[in-house]
Amino acid sequence: MAPKKIIRKRNINDREKELILRGKMQEYGEIMKTLGDARMEVYCYDDKTRLGRVCGRIKRRTRIKIGDIVLVSLRPDLEKDKCDIIEKYNEIEVKTLRKMKELPARLHQEKDPEERKDDGLEIIFDDDYNVEFNDI
Repeated sequence: MAPKKIIRKRNINDREKELILRGKMQEYGEIMKTLGDARMEVYCYDDKTRLGRVCGRIKRRTRIKIGDIVLVSLRPDLEKDKCDIIEKYNEIEVKTLRKMKELPARLHQEKDPEERKDDGLEIIFDDDYNVEFNDI
């Protein structure tokens, strides 16, 4: 019998890849929300939120989740609110970009803790209400 062919998956994360920096018509961003069908809501470094589409080679090779730092390619004048996700950075690459002053300390500025507390809902727990398990 002939030997079976063994297909090995190449793990891209194990190899060192070249760090891709921002170029013309490109911007750094952070994934805010996944929308399905390879679309994501991206908060970009230029303080704009855009609808990002994951390009094919990234879609097949890596998983992108909320909070990941990505490189996006901006679209021409007609579609300023859309972009294409062309690179995902791992933790080591993000630290390197921050050391190089390419990224700020925090990309997405969260709301102040005071603003998050007051959402208009108030939950009141009544300790005086006693329920016995035999009544149920």
